Amino acid sequence: MTVLLLAGYLPATSVSAAPSTTPSATIAATATAPAMAPGTGPASSTTTINWNSTARLLAGLPVDSHAPLGTLAGRSSLREHQAAMDAVWQTFANRRLAPMRRFAQTELSPLSASQGPIYYPFSGPDALHALALFPAAQQFLLTGLEPVGRPPDLEPMDEASLRASLALLRRSISSVLSWSFFRTNDMKVDLKRNQLEGVTPILLAFTARYGFEVIGLDQLAIGTSPRAGGTAAANMAANAAGTTTGEAGATERITVPAVRLRFKVPGESAERSITYASADISNAGLVGRQDYIDWVKAAHPSATMLKSASYLLHRSSFSQVRSLILDQTTLVVQDDSGIPWQHFSSQAWSAHLYGHYTRPIALFANRAQGDLKAAYAGNSPSPLPFAYGYNYQDGGNNLQRFTRLAH
Repeated sequence: MTVLLLAGYLPATSVSAAPSTTPSATIAATATAPAMAPGTGPASSTTTINWNSTARLLAGLPVDSHAPLGTLAGRSSLREHQAAMDAVWQTFANRRLAPMRRFAQTELSPLSASQGPIYYPFSGPDALHALALFPAAQQFLLTGLEPVGRPPDLEPMDEASLRASLALLRRSISSVLSWSFFRTNDMKVDLKRNQLEGVTPILLAFTARYGFEVIGLDQLAIGTSPRAGGTAAANMAANAAGTTTGEAGATERITVPAVRLRFKVPGESAERSITYASADISNAGLVGRQDYIDWVKAAHPSATMLKSASYLLHRSSFSQVRSLILDQTTLVVQDDSGIPWQHFSSQAWSAHLYGHYTRPIALFANRAQGDLKAAYAGNSPSPLPFAYGYNYQDGGNNLQRFTRLAH
């Protein structure tokens, strides 16, 4: 992670009826899950955790005293967490989530590509905006530099550790609720300090705040599956380092650590999923990581979302991912920090502009786009009634929707 607000760390979600907390939500952290995309192998752990109750506690939502982990809800640290989360969430839900949902209903949901799968590179743990803008999608593929972390186990934590960890979790979540993106440098520090490691607790909390039932959490390795000779613990450690252990103890670089969160929407029987991969997806970072590209392609994403992406796709050093997006998806929803306007040929793409484009924030002043500014001046952009990206306070809050033209 650099000192920049690196690669779109943002979100959006909702408050809905509390899902039931049932024994079916208790699974081992091993990937006993639906078939995975080619090149995606499970990594195992023996911890048994009730993920729905855990997600609700992390989200600051009530858990029945008779439900799994229900006795934890009465701890003072969790009562404080619930009160703080309720306050910040209600403000977000009223000011930003409601208009986002209306926008999705009229501007995105009528498009078939919005059904997903949704590819969201440079996302960090921002499942929030993706879930809000693509409410019908069954599958989300997120990617960021932040580590996956270990599955959060709240029960063994003492009161002081739990209170401190929940405070750091709120700090990360509050930034995206307030500004529409994660403050990457702050989050980098917070994730290292927090016993609730990595992005996994944040993904769990966001999903629960939508009122969804979390039914599984699978630790994955994108790439060649570890060979049988390595123990589960050795393979997990190797995966985190980007290697795997072979039968004779030899190592080879092959995998990208990932986590898949499986959930259900109330009233639906089908599972949905959010998969987060921790990877450097610059051209240099993808050397030896063709399995990551193959994983994205195998999912057949119909739409790409880009937000607060540090203008990385403006650089030639990210041309491989830029080409992946333009070749694979038929819908791109982004702010000006995504793919530059010049890459969307009018012969291949139809553009719809929202909000106002003025200039990038000072940190990225050299990424101004004269052609995008002219496009905004020469058309009649539609209103953008919610914050999306860096310029939400500077009169330049903008969003572009690009739809591939049929040939």
